[in-house]
Amino acid sequence: MKTVSLQIGNGDDRLSQREWHDFVIAAKELVADYCAKLHFFGAPENWCAQQNVAFIFDAQDERLDELKARVTALRKQFRQESAAWTVGETTFL
Repeated sequence: MKTVSLQIGNGDDRLSQREWHDFVIAAKELVADYCAKLHFFGAPENWCAQQNVAFIFDAQDERLDELKARVTALRKQFRQESAAWTVGETTFL
């Protein structure tokens, strides 16, 4: 099991408010399909100039490559140049 941090944004303002909404919902549904446990889903205040959202979740190692490919396809579908993807192992202290 790995912990994944997925961050998406609309800092370039390519997406209208409706498109941003659709992108976030699609990303949330995608994460739900692959995650074993969702730890965090959140975004800054809705009046901030920059639109972004983060997901932190656990996923099975063998599913990560497929999820990564689907995230890449999703961000391309919504005309986004990148999505931040971090994978690691969580250690409790």
